[in-house]
Amino acid sequence: MKSLGKILLSTCFCLLISASAFADQQTTVLTRNSSIGAATLTLPYIDGNLEVDFEKMANSIINTKAAEMLKRFGNKGEVDYTVSLNRPSVVSILLRASYDGKTIYDAVNVDLTSGREFGLNDFFVNSDKIKEVFGKNPDILFGEQGIYKRNNKNEDYEDYVPYKAILPFIRIGEAGRLLQIARLTKNVDGKILHMKAGNVFAMKLDANPSTGYSWNLKPSDKNKGRIVKVGSSFMMPAADDTRVGTPGTEIIMFAVGSEGTYNVTMEYKRPWEMFVNQSINFTIIAD
Repeated sequence: MKSLGKILLSTCFCLLISASAFADQQTTVLTRNSSIGAATLTLPYIDGNLEVDFEKMANSIINTKAAEMLKRFGNKGEVDYTVSLNRPSVVSILLRASYDGKTIYDAVNVDLTSGREFGLNDFFVNSDKIKEVFGKNPDILFGEQGIYKRNNKNEDYEDYVPYKAILPFIRIGEAGRLLQIARLTKNVDGKILHMKAGNVFAMKLDANPSTGYSWNLKPSDKNKGRIVKVGSSFMMPAADDTRVGTPGTEIIMFAVGSEGTYNVTMEYKRPWEMFVNQSINFTIIAD
């Protein structure tokens, strides 16, 4: 019985490791060849998702859109694709259908946590600025560094809006699913962070708001408008002590909107005092 217990414990431990090891990996996108009538299709096939039912739904959406595109050509010609965005839980794909010298396009943005298509409002606040940039009912394709849009159905997605242009409007709870996030602690002090402009860094710092202290970015003329706070949250410790005033962890997210070198100072202080209790200084090189 002891041996069986050890085996079961070891198996559970391995499964836990496997789940965490795959958590931050890109979605696996295979290529599948098939045909409809006289048409040939080279389509993406999403595999390896933990939620098999949602995976099936996502693949069904892709297949249905490809079939609808071919109907315009009487099920003749060919369909192929390009993956424009690949994250652990969201994938965007550009489909192309061609026949007799004509090509039409369509986008598929699928969310593998729901098996459904996702849109602009799933990741960005529905603000006047977003409406100004994309219009009321945007036809869009998500990419690695920005969003592609078009004005007319079947046309290619030629207009481009980089994420860095709309980062102030991102939903902080969803940012990590779409953008690359650099996770930083106090150990970044005195060091250099290399990152892409348009991505996000998150500071995870010990704090106690009940004392009036909080972490804030020290104002700088060079950083103004280029390093933008997009949100914050406070986490209580996972312990029995849940009294008011218990120290916890403050998580603050910032977007780097432009290329350049920035000297960043985070200060832990009361807003009405000049005295700085703690400070963290580091450099960001964004390209």
